[in-house]
Amino acid sequence: MDDSGPASRNGGQWKWLLGTSLVVVVCVGALYLPALGLELLGDAYQLVHHAHAASYHPLLLLADVDGFLRPAMTWSLVVDSWIWCTWSAGFHLTNLMLFGLAAVLLAVAARRLGVGRRASLIIAVLWAVSPFTDELAILTAGRIQTLLACAWFLLIVVWPRHDEVWSRTRIILTTLVTLAAMASKETWIVTPVLVALLEIGQRRHRVTRALRTATPFIVAAVIYLYCYFVVFDLGNRGYYEWSFVPLAKVPHQLAAFLQLEQLVPISIPLTWRGIVAVAVIVGLAVSCWRSRMWTALPAFGLFFLPTFPTLMVPYLPQRFTAIPFAGFLLVLSIWISHQVRVVPWRRALQIGVVTIAALVLVAGSLTVRADLEDYRRLSEAHCRLLGEAEEIAHIFAPGVPVVVVRAEQDQPLLEIFRSPRGVAKLPYTRHDDPYGLIDTASLFDWVLTGEDLLIGEISESSSGWRDTPGILIIHRSGGFEVIASGVVDLGDRADQWREQGYRPRVIVAEAH
Repeated sequence: MDDSGPASRNGGQWKWLLGTSLVVVVCVGALYLPALGLELLGDAYQLVHHAHAASYHPLLLLADVDGFLRPAMTWSLVVDSWIWCTWSAGFHLTNLMLFGLAAVLLAVAARRLGVGRRASLIIAVLWAVSPFTDELAILTAGRIQTLLACAWFLLIVVWPRHDEVWSRTRIILTTLVTLAAMASKETWIVTPVLVALLEIGQRRHRVTRALRTATPFIVAAVIYLYCYFVVFDLGNRGYYEWSFVPLAKVPHQLAAFLQLEQLVPISIPLTWRGIVAVAVIVGLAVSCWRSRMWTALPAFGLFFLPTFPTLMVPYLPQRFTAIPFAGFLLVLSIWISHQVRVVPWRRALQIGVVTIAALVLVAGSLTVRADLEDYRRLSEAHCRLLGEAEEIAHIFAPGVPVVVVRAEQDQPLLEIFRSPRGVAKLPYTRHDDPYGLIDTASLFDWVLTGEDLLIGEISESSSGWRDTPGILIIHRSGGFEVIASGVVDLGDRADQWREQGYRPRVIVAEAH
């Protein structure tokens, strides 16, 4: 009996997809299981705080968070909050599920670009166990990159090849995926270029035809940028450094991918290894062009495009490398797949590639475990602060302003990241908040979840709170101390601390 018909092939594809998903789930679960025991870390509290506010004020579902417009993150955290409340393991579980989904979608995208089934599975596993991607799995704030990665991988999956047609389903899915990318992160604006590369690489169309197809995406990106910078006045944060220094990120990132040097997030060096890495990638690009490996074009797009919007940002955290690393793996796989077909010593090449992949997998897993140890130490510092906040959470009452002053100089974040067990990490210290760890309003909003209270911050320039009786608390090493309760001169007391060089936070509880 002939089992090579469409039904048999479709059945084989579904079996491969199921098998790939199971392998990814096992690898992600086994490696990242310790992440479920971590507290939420850093920016996650501010993002969850915004999601909490959005559950009461729906317009915030489309609002920016601290100048960044990423509503898909807010939507996912609203759902998380409804399901898990303040159970941090639940948030991490959602993270791991989305991360695993992204790895599976990467494997499917690789198949769409012509990579073999086994190679596509290897790509997914290498990506999932890499230190270049582990921030997405470990940090709730890293979910932003995961959502964008899912959107772009899906775009490659639904985009028709040269022997396929644009069906109504494909058009709807492409539109939805593009909107999902737009809602995930500002980096989505390079999507029109990825679309053009898909048209050339997958559809085999000329550049002019590809540009016509990309025109609606270009228009959407231009409108988005106009609204972002002009209408809503976002993005003006001094986020960029206009010099040649940040450009060293590109060769350094390539060298790190090729295992020539270890990734560093700041003070990025330009070394001979980076120059060699650039030469290697240029050589790959030339080889792909000469051999007419057109499907490598969208892979190169994933490799380079995510870097452009942040090119002049003078640092390179691991989350910035996650999607480029996926593109890097795709480019290598497409090139190697072609070489296996044309060289006479294909068996030796296959054995060599599998051996190298196994070594990279083991090394990546060990580094991820070391990163998890760093985050465990950081989680303990967060746990300590959360316990201190819970001890005085009872003082909050609706409408009563609370001035919080950080009077200690402890720097647990710096102490941990100055001696990392894993990859060097980028510390972001909140200098005006307790221990420099958690935004003050977000901290107390988290510990008061379930009390039908929403904690908001009052601007220093606002004068209304100064004439209202309130509470003054000081944070010292070891806990919070209530200095005054029910004082009428709360503004004067805050000014006294400000004159001493401190920056008090003024927060207030709102009943719901």
